[in-house]
Order: sequence, then structure tokens, then C-alpha cells
Amino acid sequence: MSASRMKRPDIQTLRALAISAVLAFHLRPDLFPLGYLGVDVFFVISGYLMAMMLHRVEKLTAKEVFGFYWRRISRIIPLYAVVICAVVIVARFILAPIDYARLAVDTRWSLAFAANSQQFIDSTDYWTEVNESPILLHMWSLGAEVQYYLIVPLLALLQRYFKRHNQEFEYLGFMAFGAPGSFLSFSLSSTNAAFLFMPNRIWQFSVGSIAYAIFRAQDEEHGDGKGSIEFSRCHVIFLHVTARIKSIVFIVLLCICCAPFQVSICLPVQDFEMLKWRFVCLQVVPVFLFRVFVNLGNASYSLYLVHWPVITLYKYACDMKILDFAGVSFCLLTSVCISIFAYRFIELNLASASRIMIVIAVTSLYAVIFVVTSFELSAHLT
Repeated sequence: MSASRMKRPDIQTLRALAISAVLAFHLRPDLFPLGYLGVDVFFVISGYLMAMMLHRVEKLTAKEVFGFYWRRISRIIPLYAVVICAVVIVARFILAPIDYARLAVDTRWSLAFAANSQQFIDSTDYWTEVNESPILLHMWSLGAEVQYYLIVPLLALLQRYFKRHNQEFEYLGFMAFGAPGSFLSFSLSSTNAAFLFMPNRIWQFSVGSIAYAIFRAQDEEHGDGKGSIEFSRCHVIFLHVTARIKSIVFIVLLCICCAPFQVSICLPVQDFEMLKWRFVCLQVVPVFLFRVFVNLGNASYSLYLVHWPVITLYKYACDMKILDFAGVSFCLLTSVCISIFAYRFIELNLASASRIMIVIAVTSLYAVIFVVTSFELSAHLT
């Protein structure tokens, strides 16, 4: 079965929403100031999927943990390396030497999935840099996500420990306590730390994990009651009601993320509302079968990697801070076309390649990137 067929349409629809919001924010942050919340949605989806993947593993041995990490590596790194390699080659013909030297430094951090750490150490103001347009600014989110993967197996082991002792409810309580702890740190930290520091994002990943655990428990409970006529009637009524609610929830979330104005409510209330909508949408979002939504969700990773370099290089070449209509149209169309090509001919092919081929491809790409950027980087350091 192809990768695209195995992906759930509801999850892909949420991904389409998330990438649409991020695109709107990066194309015109002045018109779509809340589009950055699309990245938060990606984090919640990731937490949900990580919990689902590890739940399918009966026994979490060292071999299974290695398999988990390999699946994540083979899914993320190959296309990631291809995009960075293409960026450093194309940018060499566009950027001035001093700007290319900065790109070379950013590239080294991005290759180690530590762009968020670099921006935190350098006290980078993300909201200012969105307008200044560093080419690899958006790689911070991949750094935070990969760093979260390092602790996912530990959380899975903890969940299994509680389950063996018939204390799965206590595990949910532990996660529910940990999530507000991370959220409290998120709320009390400086703007940069709250935005970039992975521990301050754990609460968002945890929302997805808790959502999966709760709905899985509900599914198991419903499965035990299939023989009951009364249960069937109640279940049909429940599905009918949620069918109405879920469309409203999805539309509200879409409007929030893509609203052309800043919501004038305090941060905790705004975050609580977004938390609630994300939690509900993970399981009750309508399964839009329209191919445009599903396909956009399928290519969302490619589009996320590609769109920001396209926007920043276009701005640099045209010497502009804000994209006009022609610029928005060009960057949007170019990003979509490149991402579709990257998804169909690179991402899918690499996903089905053998381990040795993936290792050779990634190693070669990293080597090319280091060679291409080494000259300007050494000149910059001296």
C-alpha cells in the first residue's frame, strides 16, 4: 500500500489547514498575523501520531525503538537534506557574500536540527526576523520536533509501566500534569524561549498524545458494546451530533488561523481556546474527501520546507520587504509546484528506498552542503 493511501484523510485535512495558515502568515504577516498557529497544529498532530505509532508496538524493545527512530529519520531527513542542498546552491547565485556567509552558519545548525537552539542562543527575535527573511528561519520547528522525538520512547515506556499495573488513568493524569507544567513554563518564559525552546512546546505534543489515549480508550469501550441495541442507537445519535459540531469547529479554527487581524484577548485565554479546538479537531474534524485537501496535506511537509526559501530569495532578488500581489502569486505558485514535484518524485521515492540507499543519499547531500558552504564560512570566520 502506498504511503499516501495509508495516511488518514482527517489528519491530512488538519495538515492542509496548518500549512495554509503558515503560508498565509509568511506571505503576508501583516494581513494574517495568527497564521503562525499553524505550526502549533503541526506539533499537536505530531504528538497524536507518535502516540499512535508507539501504541502499535506490542513490546518496546531496543530493536523497536531503533525502528521508530529509523522511520522518523527516513521520513524527515532525506527531503530535508535535498531542500537545504538546493537552497545553498541556488542562493550562491543570488546572495551577497556576507549574506551567504550567514546562510552557511545557519545551514550548519539546521543540518544538526538545532536551528531553534541557534536562534535561542543568538537571541533571535522571530517576529523581527520574519520581515528580515533569513532563508532557513523556518527550520526551528523541525529542530523542536526532532528534539521531542528523543524523549518519545521514554514516555511510551512510562505509559506501558502504568498499563501493566492497571493504572493507565494515572498515566493520563501524569501527562495532564506535565502538559500544564510545560504550558506554565511557556507562559512565563521570555518571548524567544517560549517560541523556540522545545520543553516549552511539550504541552502541545502532549495534547496530541492525550487525545489519542482518550479516543483509543473510547473506541475500545465502544467495541465491547457492539452487541447492545441501545448502545448502537446512542452511538448513531452521537455521530449525528458530532457531525454537526465538527464542521463548526473546523471552520472556527480555520478562521482563527487565517484571520486578517490580531485577536484582542489575553494570551492564556487565546491559548486555551486554541488548545480546546486542536484537541477536538484531532478526532472529530470532518473527513473531507475532496482531493485538493488530502493532496495538500500529503505534500504539507514538502511545502513547509520549500515555501520559505522561495519567499525569502524572491524578496532578496527583488529588494522588497512586503510582497505585492504579483509577488504573493509568484511565490505561492512556485512553492506549490516545487512541493508537488518534491513530494511525488523525491519524498515518496526516498520513503520506499532501502536503508543503504537512504544512508548514501543523505551522506552525499550533507557532504555537498558542507563543501558548497565551506568557502564563505571560512572567509567569514577569518
